[in-house]
Amino acid sequence: MTDELDSLAAQLDAVVRSVPTVAALYAAEPGLLRSVRELTTGTDTPLALISVRRAEQGLAIVASVAASGRQQAPVTALAVSTAIRSALAPGVEAEILVRVSRIEG
Repeated sequence: MTDELDSLAAQLDAVVRSVPTVAALYAAEPGLLRSVRELTTGTDTPLALISVRRAEQGLAIVASVAASGRQQAPVTALAVSTAIRSALAPGVEAEILVRVSRIEG
């Protein structure tokens, strides 16, 4: 990712964590790939858990969350997607994928 996309991903991490029905935020990329990125960027640079990359028609954003048991998983996924979309600059096209990887409670 570029610095701009890294910054946006970190910003979106905070946005997703603030969604009331999100119990946890997980890394969107596979563990092996994340480990390699951590080794190449160094320990001083925390990596965002949300994946943001450029796509043909704008951005491709992937978030992996745990939903709290207070709400159905699809409702949490929609809330996360809506929060991400509202945090993007006006006019930015994005395909947003929200994975509910776990349901807690």
